[in-house]
Amino acid sequence: MGGVIIDFDPEKTLKKYFGDKNDVELIKDVLFVKNVWGPMDQGLMTVEEVAKEACGYLPKRLHEPLTKLLFRWWDEMPPFPEMCEFIRFLKEDMGFKIFLLSNTPPEFHKRKSQIPAFKYFDGFIASCDYKCVKPDPEIFIILFSTFGLLPEECYFIDDMKRNTDAASKLGMKTHCYSHGNVNVLREAMRDEGIIN
Repeated sequence: MGGVIIDFDPEKTLKKYFGDKNDVELIKDVLFVKNVWGPMDQGLMTVEEVAKEACGYLPKRLHEPLTKLLFRWWDEMPPFPEMCEFIRFLKEDMGFKIFLLSNTPPEFHKRKSQIPAFKYFDGFIASCDYKCVKPDPEIFIILFSTFGLLPEECYFIDDMKRNTDAASKLGMKTHCYSHGNVNVLREAMRDEGIIN
């Protein structure tokens, strides 16, 4: 979802809220290298708990602004209109079923109605509901079993190579969307003979 359907760019978001580049690097390190964020995607910690833990690594002057940001982070992730249109094309013009498999905190369930592309989806697997995140093979198996999917009949799109690698090992065709260009994705799917 993040980086494909909606704009998840932690560095850009942190730069918007914190002027000092050293503060940006420090917070980024705490959230994503120490992986304080990760248990939220696993449904093991609330945003309040993540904020408290993150603040334990940071100087006091950053506690309040970081906590505020964590509670409004979803507002910094607008949908990509061009991807919404491509998903509409895949669903309505090509007749494909569309499923989401995302590492995401529980806030997803409150926010998904605000993402226009989601009206075209046939189902969702949110990591927070299963205490399991990509690239763990288990979450892909949950996707297959929940919706009766065969890996070899699926085309998996993700902006992280470690996730597309995991999906490939399970037999899915994949595309790493780290480039963020829907036309590149469209061409790749044409080359695979998936769309015309």
